[in-house]
Amino acid sequence: MSSLIKVKIASHPSYPRLVEAYIDCQKVGAPPQTARFLDEIRRENDLFKHDAVSTYWGADPELDEFMETYCDLLVKYKSDLERPFDEATTFLNKIEMQFRNLCTAATIRSVSGQSPSLSLFPGKDSLILC
Repeated sequence: MSSLIKVKIASHPSYPRLVEAYIDCQKVGAPPQTARFLDEIRRENDLFKHDAVSTYWGADPELDEFMETYCDLLVKYKSDLERPFDEATTFLNKIEMQFRNLCTAATIRSVSGQSPSLSLFPGKDSLILC
């Protein structure tokens, strides 16, 4: 990529939005330390955009369209990346709730004098839950 194109992209009014969308994609599924680091980069970008001299919309219609399209694609990509994480989190939360309910039921049975176990098959050995 030529230096001139890089300069045009970096000085475009949509560049801060592009960086923000890119960082948002990188944060999906990232460890907390990495997410904090990416947030620092975003803050630096926010400071940069206040000091930057940018071009104006319409100066390069082809670049305007590219920047707008690329930003929109990154936003959609982030959404697509988040979907499996959200589904997995929902699934694990449901499993955790069911496990807690089973443990609570086993504890209540134990307090009432019943065996704190769950029979998987009638007449067979029990599986101790809690």
